[in-house]
Amino acid sequence: MKPSLVSVAKIICTVILLASSITVAFAQNQLPTAPIKRASDTSRTTLTASTTAKSPWDEVWSNMRTSFALPVEDIGKKPGIFVGSINAWVPLRAVFPLAVPFDPANPSTQGPPPNNLLAFASATYFPLGYWFLNFSYFQFIGRKEVLPWHPDFTYSFGYNDWHMYTFSLIYGNYGGNRFAPDASKGEQVTRFDQGTWSLGFKFPAPQFLRSALEFHPTSNVQHLLNLNVIPSYYNVGTSRLEQWQTFLSLQTRYNIYDYFFGLLTLFYYPSPAQQQPWNPDFTYGFGYANWNSFTVSVQYNNYSGNRFPWNKPAENTGNFLDGILSVSFNITL
Repeated sequence: MKPSLVSVAKIICTVILLASSITVAFAQNQLPTAPIKRASDTSRTTLTASTTAKSPWDEVWSNMRTSFALPVEDIGKKPGIFVGSINAWVPLRAVFPLAVPFDPANPSTQGPPPNNLLAFASATYFPLGYWFLNFSYFQFIGRKEVLPWHPDFTYSFGYNDWHMYTFSLIYGNYGGNRFAPDASKGEQVTRFDQGTWSLGFKFPAPQFLRSALEFHPTSNVQHLLNLNVIPSYYNVGTSRLEQWQTFLSLQTRYNIYDYFFGLLTLFYYPSPAQQQPWNPDFTYGFGYANWNSFTVSVQYNNYSGNRFPWNKPAENTGNFLDGILSVSFNITL
């Protein structure tokens, strides 16, 4: 069943109400405070408690109000920030991922994540505040293993503030974008309508969880709630393109010590028929992620079709060895 625009709007309102309820409940639970930020603050410093805030509510509302701020006063005064990385992506095993049949009448750039040895370079530019543009170039090692939904490049843009109690809005297209599309295969440079729009809200974990897990000044537990909408998506069950795939995601990031972290993201599909074999119930990762310039990060991430025990996974998905080991070198200018 295709959800209508009215259904999507109802889900958006539900997420906003849920985010507001979370904020109220957590503030009443005496959450540690987040720093009051300025719209033009583009620092990448570690989240620390404010010593000048009057109350947690001052900080919550201050951060929420400045979401999507556009600091036009900084034009010509502050240069934009450039963040780049060079990455190697190494699969733990070379198992061919879930196959998706090619249908010229319903060309799709969507499918399982790449399970290939590859290198890619990524560049993100922040022209004003937390508004950004991102572009990544991929080079697969062994082109014969590249499938139609594996990209030559990906791109994203939007607003993403790292402070707690802020909203974000991001568009990302990570499908089979092509520099030189093959018309006989139904390829295009990009299919904008098959990208994902994500409306998110960041908030810290409740005090009891923080008390149990935070043992060092650099330790913290943070959440990100997202409403995700894909205007056009390929449905394996009906073998055709359908509209408005809609799902929720809740990400929990545990910064354990210094730059060591663990990550878990849960997904919920209001319409179960919209969940495709490569769409996971959850994803997870861990490793060492240092965002400072001229540093190296090493991570393990599993984006395959992970399923809860009561849901059957697709073949060659949902195992630890279906994950990816990545190494990246970071540059900030």
